[in-house]
Amino acid sequence: MVNVLDKVNKQFMKEKKPAEAKIVSDVMKKAVEAAYNFYKVEAVKVKEKAGLMTFLLIFYVVYTMWWGFSIFFIFEG
Repeated sequence: MVNVLDKVNKQFMKEKKPAEAKIVSDVMKKAVEAAYNFYKVEAVKVKEKAGLMTFLLIFYVVYTMWWGFSIFFIFEG
């Protein structure tokens, strides 16, 4: 897919069509590259990982508050 879009992008550049080339480039950056982040990741229901998700949510809240208070105390004085 990337090879095809790259060739299309180069062809548009040869034909001096920068608007079309930008659209193809944006699709490559925003859709295709982002899709590679989830390649071979199996979909699992959240119910099956409820304990892990609860831990992650609690950790995120505590971590965010910890950094928030640290920034607050740095600039308090």
